Amino acid sequence: MGMALPLSAICLVIAWFVLLLVFLARRGCMKQDTEQALAVKSVIREEWRKLGRIQLVEVELIILFFIMALLWLTRKPTPDGGGWAEWF
Repeated sequence: MGMALPLSAICLVIAWFVLLLVFLARRGCMKQDTEQALAVKSVIREEWRKLGRIQLVEVELIILFFIMALLWLTRKPTPDGGGWAEWF
């Protein structure tokens, strides 16, 4: 993880600047609200309302996902598994 973290950080910064250049050069996110943009926003709001409140099952799934990601990140990277892999 120690070797991949700096490379990942560099790639993240490069991707951020590329996206900034693409969207700001085209002024994609700086346009004034037009009639079409307002219509899109209203459709998105309506669909968001149709989704309703988050359910308990969805919260449980989010918690399990983050626990699994934490276990993957804190496992010892050895050929035999090591770390958390020994427990399962």
